[in-house]
Amino acid sequence: GGVLTGIKAYVSVASSRVGSDAQAAPLLAEAMAQADSALDTVRRVIADLRPSVLDQLGVWEAIEWQASQLEVQTGVHCQCVIEPDLPVVGADGGAMLFRIVQEALTNVARHAHATVVNITVRLDQAHLLLDIEDDGAGISAERLLAHESWGLRGMQERALYLGGTLSIGKGSRQGT
Repeated sequence: GGVLTGIKAYVSVASSRVGSDAQAAPLLAEAMAQADSALDTVRRVIADLRPSVLDQLGVWEAIEWQASQLEVQTGVHCQCVIEPDLPVVGADGGAMLFRIVQEALTNVARHAHATVVNITVRLDQAHLLLDIEDDGAGISAERLLAHESWGLRGMQERALYLGGTLSIGKGSRQGT
């Protein structure tokens, strides 16, 4: 962001020095527009990585918010059932849980061709269970084993960081 702002400043200075040069002015205006677009992209990526809703409302509300974003952006109906009185999760753990949900929903949007996603968070004895199920096309065994599946690998690493496990398989309604 800082580098892009610096580039914008240099372009602005160059633009004022060039004045109305018929060849240079449009190029500098385009460079300024591209710098603005890049800054917007950086802000959006930062917000996606750690949305302010996570810090403001907590992980459970942030998960509900992410589900609503999927619905708005894709039309996939997303239902969240989050058990009341779940334990408070620290900032790092909350971010890890949120990122698992975010990546799973990204996969649904990109690959599943689903119409419905159900997210359930509950306690089972001393264990926190986070279930995400879609009614889409499912995931092939080859895709599960693919080493280039950075999203799946990231979800697994986050689950391990939390002392948990990640299980991916066929859902009760054909999806994942």
